[in-house]
Amino acid sequence: MHGGNWGDGIAGLDEQVDDKILLAAFIPFGVVKEVSIPIDAGTGKKRGFGFVEFEEADDAAEARENMNSTAIIV
Repeated sequence: MHGGNWGDGIAGLDEQVDDKILLAAFIPFGVVKEVSIPIDAGTGKKRGFGFVEFEEADDAAEARENMNSTAIIV
């Protein structure tokens, strides 16, 4: 989180979760500026975590409160 950008790291993502699925899971909480799921340079596979960046801090806080310990079903 930095300079007016509000976001969270999301751990434990299934290999099938992509940026579109991650966005769909978090868009109900507010305007999402960016989602990303890092790729392992050595294997080319997703690393099992991602990031969601919101426009507003309150939206990020609501998402954090509601999505904590929630599985994203593909």
